[in-house]
Amino acid sequence: MCQSSDAEADKITCSTNNLPIVGEGSFDCAPNTDVSMGEACALICNNGFYPAYSSQAVCEEEKTNQSGVWSDGSFVCHEITCSTNNLPIVGEGSFDCAPNTDVSMGEACALICNNGFYPAYSSQAVCVEGMTNQGGEWSDGTFVCHGKRCQFILYTL
Repeated sequence: MCQSSDAEADKITCSTNNLPIVGEGSFDCAPNTDVSMGEACALICNNGFYPAYSSQAVCEEEKTNQSGVWSDGSFVCHEITCSTNNLPIVGEGSFDCAPNTDVSMGEACALICNNGFYPAYSSQAVCVEGMTNQGGEWSDGTFVCHGKRCQFILYTL
């Protein structure tokens, strides 16, 4: 709970020291200061994570004792992952990934071509941060398995 200052009894504030602790993230406020009623502090998640529910805490008035409290919210930073179910379908090949169905941001799945074929362009798909910042997506690439050609050399005797 945040207390209003005795010198400014009519000004309701919340202390940044009373913000919730968030695993893999923190709040963006001026450190060790009070925030006025109605102002917000943004939840900033660490690299590879995104705010899953509430992305800011707002200083609100606590009616019973006229002090400031931080808004209730579910302040959680979720890991950015890509589902292996969303990998592109490749003719004459498939992707080799970890045995689970989610891959962490920055990890890659290798394109494995069937016998007699080879990856012509991109040989791996990488999990990258999505455009909406609410999960991952697979890197752009041209995933194609081309057939190997045999070279014949004719010898004359």
